[in-house]
Amino acid sequence: MRAMGWVVIAGVLCAGARVYAADDPGCSMLPVKMGSGNPGNPALFQAPNHKFDIVFHKPNPKDNLTVQSEDFEIISKENKKACSGSASTNADVSITANERLVIAVAYDPTYRSLEFIDPETCKVRKKVIWETAAVSFQENRITIDADCQCRSEESCLCQPAQIFALQGPQCLPLLQREASHALTKAQLNVDMDKPSYVSHPKLPEAHVIKEKED
Repeated sequence: MRAMGWVVIAGVLCAGARVYAADDPGCSMLPVKMGSGNPGNPALFQAPNHKFDIVFHKPNPKDNLTVQSEDFEIISKENKKACSGSASTNADVSITANERLVIAVAYDPTYRSLEFIDPETCKVRKKVIWETAAVSFQENRITIDADCQCRSEESCLCQPAQIFALQGPQCLPLLQREASHALTKAQLNVDMDKPSYVSHPKLPEAHVIKEKED
């Protein structure tokens, strides 16, 4: 199990040579922490504006800061409606400052998944699945690093970086294509926007062999 790293760097996210400013404070993500607002019940997280509670049924007893759980519920205080999070293993959970979106990252031994859940409707707005690349959070932005699985230096299956910005009143995740492309270039030294086979990623001679077929 792995805890998420939450880093604040003067309100900006640095990726390669570019700087991305957070542009929607209401969509800034707050990490759900054990005992937040309710120290007597560390499995219960009370949202800042008290519209929702998030209950963890199997909290990780070894980590008293960041919640990792195999099962969690989002409960509305107005109508008591409950949403069950479907992240299957070791979920790191956060909520936007305006409480319009819950974000859950699940770590499986072979893949990662990112769910964006509307706590009022229980609808999963978007789900992103990738291999094992690192994911990081800053204000209203989520960055999934580029990553490669290699059989040899000449034959690697690489995933491009993905940067999402939470925007608008619903904090919907929007892929930042130019920023994602620039980060992929900085991390792998190739120009690619889709999963591709790459020779010698990260090295000066790196080049794309072909895109992976769907």
